[in-house]
Amino acid sequence: MADLLFVSEHGCKRVLELREVKVIFRMSVSRRCLCCVKYLMFIFNLIFWLGGCGLFGIGVWLSFTQAEFSSLPLSFPSLSAANLLLVAGGITMVIGFLGCLGALKEQRCLLCTFFVILLILVLTEVTLVLVLYYLHDKVSSRSP
Repeated sequence: MADLLFVSEHGCKRVLELREVKVIFRMSVSRRCLCCVKYLMFIFNLIFWLGGCGLFGIGVWLSFTQAEFSSLPLSFPSLSAANLLLVAGGITMVIGFLGCLGALKEQRCLLCTFFVILLILVLTEVTLVLVLYYLHDKVSSRSP
């Protein structure tokens, strides 16, 4: 078998067998793969955070310039397109920030919080879709 001479940082020399070289190579490949996943998660969450900033900015713009135009129902004056965009943008910014920071720092608490918030959002969306599916006839019959 072919052996390899290994010199450590401290100047110690050691002959590595082929099986030891394979183990070291596998570890470095898995570390590189995890590093790639880490930075991909950071980039996607950064895009997510920037999208939240955009939603929040449009909500601020609507609230200052188009206040009377953007109210949705007359019975709820506080429920306007501007307020909905502000809330959606704020939530998206917080989720994106937690994802970015959790990915970069590799902190388990931040990543678990990020996961729990995303899980709650997905479960809420699925629940709303199911409710709208089953109550579709009642909702469509009340429309003018």
